Amino acid sequence: MRLTDHDLWLLSRLDAIEAPPSDAELAAASESVRPVAELLARTPFPDRGPILDAYLAGRPDGDAIIKAMAGIKPDGPPPAAGSAPPSSDWLPLRLEELPPVEPFPVDVLPDPAARLATEGADAIGCPRDFLGLPILAVAAGTIGRSVSLMLKSGYFASPVVFASNVGPPSDGKTPALKAAAGAVREISDRLAAEHARAMDQWQAESERPGPDAKKRKPPPAPKPQRIDIDDATMEVLPAILTDNPRGLVMVRDELSALILGLNQYKAGGKGSDRANLLKIWSGDRIVKDRVNHDGNIPVRCPHPALSIVGGMTPDMLGELVDPKGRADGFLDRFLLVYPDPLPVADWSDRGIPEGVADDWCSLIARLWMRPMDMKDGRPVSHVAHFTPEGEARWVEHYNAHTAEMNAPDFPPYLRGPWGKFKEYAGRLALILTLMHHAADPTADPLIVPSVGPRRVDEAWRLVAYFKTHARRVHAAIACGPVDGSARAVRAIVEWIRAGHRASFTESEISQARRWIKGDDLADAISFLTGRGAIRPQPAPQPGPRGGRPPSPGYEVNPALVTRNP
Repeated sequence: MRLTDHDLWLLSRLDAIEAPPSDAELAAASESVRPVAELLARTPFPDRGPILDAYLAGRPDGDAIIKAMAGIKPDGPPPAAGSAPPSSDWLPLRLEELPPVEPFPVDVLPDPAARLATEGADAIGCPRDFLGLPILAVAAGTIGRSVSLMLKSGYFASPVVFASNVGPPSDGKTPALKAAAGAVREISDRLAAEHARAMDQWQAESERPGPDAKKRKPPPAPKPQRIDIDDATMEVLPAILTDNPRGLVMVRDELSALILGLNQYKAGGKGSDRANLLKIWSGDRIVKDRVNHDGNIPVRCPHPALSIVGGMTPDMLGELVDPKGRADGFLDRFLLVYPDPLPVADWSDRGIPEGVADDWCSLIARLWMRPMDMKDGRPVSHVAHFTPEGEARWVEHYNAHTAEMNAPDFPPYLRGPWGKFKEYAGRLALILTLMHHAADPTADPLIVPSVGPRRVDEAWRLVAYFKTHARRVHAAIACGPVDGSARAVRAIVEWIRAGHRASFTESEISQARRWIKGDDLADAISFLTGRGAIRPQPAPQPGPRGGRPPSPGYEVNPALVTRNP
């Protein structure tokens, strides 16, 4: 276990000052240090040295601890929590901590959704964010193109959401996603059963002989109505969306599998899958021509609608960035939540109450009840409008947002996501309005409600919340090079900290983490050196018999080992 800054100060004080520390100072030590600190405090001052030496000799990071203690003033006050021990001959350690994030504002949700977010998170032992975001995405996908919000003449917001929970493995992302998606699965199962019955009827009709007792040409087979989609390639997706003009929900436990699978069937991995997902988010038409299409008739999807929700680990965030480093807007289109991890929960008999899950399923079912409008025989969206008060609030929030973007000190790297937040605000205002309407059992589910000031305020509250998570996500991606070496940087830091290493060689890294090699290793070493985490040792000299030169070695900044991650 790594020593904290307080541990280092306490050991240094016990080694240099005869008067024992206070009980509070001993109690503040970590579990690995407290027993030896209490022993040293009881030991006469002249006899403390051998005990401390034996303790440090038994730790693999003993040398690093000694170096760190050398820079501490034992007669000074205990260091502030999280501060690194001073070390005058090292560059400042600049592996920045991730910026803080806001908690999910559960109160913007209607009661059935809010209870699922609250009680579901408590039962699973995960942040409420991990239910709040999928709740919004599932509701968006269920609404689909059944309703659009008119922002102004010719400009509409349709509730398409790309979303992902971000967190380390085993932190509750999967069970939270399942809890929110259960309502969609229920509708999907019902639609599948209805299609199976329709197919049975079609089969029976096809086998019935015609008037002349000859087998007649069967009618076209019924196509299934769908609400969700799972593992479909981008080749077939436009055709599926064409058959389901209302839109679909894609629920992917591991969203990184979808990202890594883009263009997997294209020569050299080059294709337009990523660009087509960008078009789907924007609702732009897709026309696909292929040589194997009957009669060379292209697949036309004039208004694709697909909401995507899943989860990924922080290590996979870099996959959302264009491989060539171009700002293609793919990352910007995702609503990402990256909350602080919670401690792994002990076993609990508490589950999600059946009534909570049932009420959530009822809300989603009422959203699904509203069919699309029809115009000239083709399905079109119903149109929702702002109330006068809602429109006034929209203008106020929108202009405040653009003023933030136009501020002289606005970070250029946030221009992309902030630009998409302008569009997401309208989508979220519509989603919240329709969710609250569906949660009212006395309201007609077929009526399209207007968007008032309260829902507009709540939508922009959500935008403010997502802004904090966008800052954290971009900081996490920027903590290392946005390529394969980003993963290498994190792996090397974890390896150094786990082993409490004061120094290492490149060959030791290659043996411990065999996948780190070549350019990734060189880039990671360069990055860590530039950030003050490590520095080269004097170039090793070849042995007296010559041969292969020793592997380059590096010293480790003691602050990297002692700082809590």
